[in-house]
Amino acid sequence: MPFDVIRTTLGFEVARSMVGFPSNPVPYELTPDTAFDKGDMVKFTNGKVAKADSGDTSGILGVMAETIKQEDNPDEKTTYGLVYDDPLRVYRVSMEIDDDNKFEANGGASDGTTVTALGSNDTSNTWRGALLYVYEGTNKGSVRTVKQFGGDGTTETFTVEEPFPKQCDDTTKFIVLGDDDAADRPINVGTRVLLEDEAKVDANGNPTSGPLLVLAIYPADLMMDVIIRSGAHVSG
Repeated sequence: MPFDVIRTTLGFEVARSMVGFPSNPVPYELTPDTAFDKGDMVKFTNGKVAKADSGDTSGILGVMAETIKQEDNPDEKTTYGLVYDDPLRVYRVSMEIDDDNKFEANGGASDGTTVTALGSNDTSNTWRGALLYVYEGTNKGSVRTVKQFGGDGTTETFTVEEPFPKQCDDTTKFIVLGDDDAADRPINVGTRVLLEDEAKVDANGNPTSGPLLVLAIYPADLMMDVIIRSGAHVSG
């Protein structure tokens, strides 16, 4: 089920500031013997900057404003790198999504209120509140929010808040953002999101403790705008 995008972001790209200030990166001491790429999300550890990773839910400092090669950051010297450390900075970033979040429809209600797919998930409202995007076939380009989800062990039914223009059929292919392991763990505008690594976000992980807040989603490009959530930034 290919889902190709035109480009991916170069890590976390500066989009704008919530208060309208221009980008103004600040120098910080780097963890020695480490390479950093422009766009890497970083944290503050033991008084030095280190790369953020998927397990980080707090202590986030910001995003690297320049690339530092490992050979330019050796153990024997102190090296500084520029970091966007403003907690009100908005970043555009690519999403990582796996096959559990991709679906091939086998139909839907005639009034466009549902889309169905083969699947064994029978946990009620697993996807409630999640963004659903049709990337191929009937209703291609449609973006909806899941209102209700139900499964019977063989068929999964997604009810959407606004009906699709047409009845979904077996040409309809779509993605849903969020965690498929439990109810009410959606990803949509206004929810949290986890890091996949220092350069991407996880569009299928449990977002409840995520350090980033989603401000906008561009599903056709598998990108979103995020801000470091209050309490997850190193400043608190």
